[in-house]
Amino acid sequence: MSSPEKTPSVVHCLPNLALGGAQRVVIGLMNALATHGIKPRLVVIGSPETTANWPDLPVEPVYLDCKVSFRDVSGFRRAMHGLRKVLDEADADILHSHLWPAARVGAYAVDPGRTRHVVHLHDTWPWVSEPGLRGRVRRWWIRHMMRRSRAAYVAVARTAWEYHDHHLGLTPCDHRVIFSGVKLDAFCPAQRKNHLGRNGAIRIGMAARFNLAKGHGLLIQAAAELRGRGHNIELRLAGEGSEVGACRGLADALGMEETVHFLGAVSEIPSFLQALDIFALPSLAEGLPISVLEAMAVGLPVVATNVGGTGEIVNDGETGLLIPPNDLPALVRALERLIEDQALRERLSLNGLSRVRRDFSWTVSAQRVSEFYKVISRTPSGTLELPAHSDSRVSSI
Repeated sequence: MSSPEKTPSVVHCLPNLALGGAQRVVIGLMNALATHGIKPRLVVIGSPETTANWPDLPVEPVYLDCKVSFRDVSGFRRAMHGLRKVLDEADADILHSHLWPAARVGAYAVDPGRTRHVVHLHDTWPWVSEPGLRGRVRRWWIRHMMRRSRAAYVAVARTAWEYHDHHLGLTPCDHRVIFSGVKLDAFCPAQRKNHLGRNGAIRIGMAARFNLAKGHGLLIQAAAELRGRGHNIELRLAGEGSEVGACRGLADALGMEETVHFLGAVSEIPSFLQALDIFALPSLAEGLPISVLEAMAVGLPVVATNVGGTGEIVNDGETGLLIPPNDLPALVRALERLIEDQALRERLSLNGLSRVRRDFSWTVSAQRVSEFYKVISRTPSGTLELPAHSDSRVSSI
């Protein structure tokens, strides 16, 4: 009789626990993996001061209290030694790193003969394809570090994998495309009504960290254009970040200080979404936007730019509306269609909810990740290939 297969010991590592899509993925994945007997440790490179209020955080994190950048050599070394100590204490079979600062530290902390390094590709940030000498040097360093650690990869969307593979030259290597999930029971559409704001205004909302890539400024301009056309709307923005001040200034300059509401960090995202009528995400770069999945899970009609893996979630005209990036007229037209057509809002809502429930549960995602862990734990580096499926919906979940 064969002995039962050993459950791998896993350590997750990420730069911080601020409010963000990657952080929600890590926490959701860790909670879902517990049903497979995998109870990972969690290492945060930063400090506890950056941690948001995460009510469903499954474990007490280990904080390395380091700041890591391309120029901070001493911080990098301290983080590397701190992570290596945790890996030794856990006798880790797998280091699962999230976002590139954690992947860089993990590449030097891990002993590739003892621990497999899994790099989770969450995004498609422009620096990966940056031209010029600096971009070439960064890519060379990343390739060197990842090959040193014999990294395997999980990508949140097929476009995220193809983007990194094209610019960084990752193949041949062990990799899977596994869609991130949503905690479906937390995003209950039954609790959402037509929550019209003051004086019957339609509430348009967005939940994202304030940086230039997310397109808050474009959405504020679109709201001003819609109000100028006589539409009764409110714009509700949840999140923090470096561009909050600039966005407040833009809203004031456009005379929108009574229309645009800056809510700051919102830990109860389901409640925030349930109080909206339309969700918008006019971002310039994405991996697989968790905020769009969560909005669809609540039953909101969605307008989003067709970047990264967004088009792998939203089928234009069926489960939401897709627009080109950085296109103000297209954003205004899409929002105006939803404002004026309640039947369209309801149809997109129902179709989007059905799509999320079918393809984006944490149950499915955790099962795929658990299977990948077991395969790479017993497979020599560089020998695993993607399943031979032509249908991206089959091979990506």
